[in-house]
Amino acid sequence: MTTRCPLPVRTMLLTILMLACRFSLAENWPSWRMDSTLCGFTKSSVPAKPRLLWRTHVGHPIENPPVAMNGRTFLTTSGGTVVCVDLQGKLLWKRAFTNDAGRPINFASSAICHSNAVYACSDDGDLHALEAKTGQIYWSTKLEATVFSPPEQVTTTMGTHLFIIDQTSGSLHCIQAKNGKLAWSSEGGMRTDGPISIAGDRIVFGSCDSMAHMVSRTNGKPISTIELGEGHEIASGIALKANRGFTGNRSGSLVCVDMQKRQRLWTYSNASGHLFSTPAVSADRVVALTGNGNIICLDQTDGTELWSIAAEASEQSSPVIAGNQVLICLDGVLSIIRLADGAETWKQSISDTITPPAITDGMIIIGTDEGEVMAFGKPEKP
Repeated sequence: MTTRCPLPVRTMLLTILMLACRFSLAENWPSWRMDSTLCGFTKSSVPAKPRLLWRTHVGHPIENPPVAMNGRTFLTTSGGTVVCVDLQGKLLWKRAFTNDAGRPINFASSAICHSNAVYACSDDGDLHALEAKTGQIYWSTKLEATVFSPPEQVTTTMGTHLFIIDQTSGSLHCIQAKNGKLAWSSEGGMRTDGPISIAGDRIVFGSCDSMAHMVSRTNGKPISTIELGEGHEIASGIALKANRGFTGNRSGSLVCVDMQKRQRLWTYSNASGHLFSTPAVSADRVVALTGNGNIICLDQTDGTELWSIAAEASEQSSPVIAGNQVLICLDGVLSIIRLADGAETWKQSISDTITPPAITDGMIIIGTDEGEVMAFGKPEKP
């Protein structure tokens, strides 16, 4: 004899299964550049001509890129809040933070998410761990550091650790994600305005001494440095692909270095002004925004220019590559450009200032200076 589930139960089970499948297929964007290599690249595609799906007001300006995991998007605001919305734009929770004087703190960098936790670091060096589902505080740790760059995380057999750099001194802090305890701190020695990147056992970052630094992820001890020469101060992230690092500098050039041989491989210098945005790196191309307002695409192997667009932007922003398309957020305008030839397929003026995007579930999610979270993508079928 065959036993059938009652219709309401079957419907409920089917709904749960469909939601589970959707969330399992939704790609996570747990870090501001997708992952700790800072390549800002995902194989997932987005519509060439997306439409606004939803917009949600969260109460405070959003200056940092969103992150996303397991069907939820997390944002930090300049009003001292960490915010969570779901894939339909519903505000799930908002957690406010204040300093000892009761004033809202500032989050000068994006959050990072892992498993069922979200981590956010205020610019006065307080690191907070929140439960992703509810926003409940797991723990808070005071680092006594000036933090303007997002933390990064690595999970090994020894557990999950968070890595944060002090802008003023260039010292690194390694924090145990489970309890917020300090595992180690490095000595530092030079002001570091850019974020860190991580590949394997190496933590990589540039500094104001025109050098790319490599330190051990295990204990923070120096491994080596690569000197780039006078005028090549680095304030962007160093995107890591295989054994190569890609970064811009104050002179306006884009440099590729061999991280193992510790030498410069090529330099693209057909630009003016400083280049302080982090380049996006795909399988074979590098895309960056130059100081004089151009968007450039270079061959990853030798730095040959493949195409260039005069964006005439007044700000710098780090591009993102989604499949075969480049996403650019400049002067409040979101643009989509074909990676193959630089042709612009779509653009939308949104606000005075918008953040670089997170890509999740086929959607482009951004924040605005007006305190809105917005999602663009292909409308769902009825």
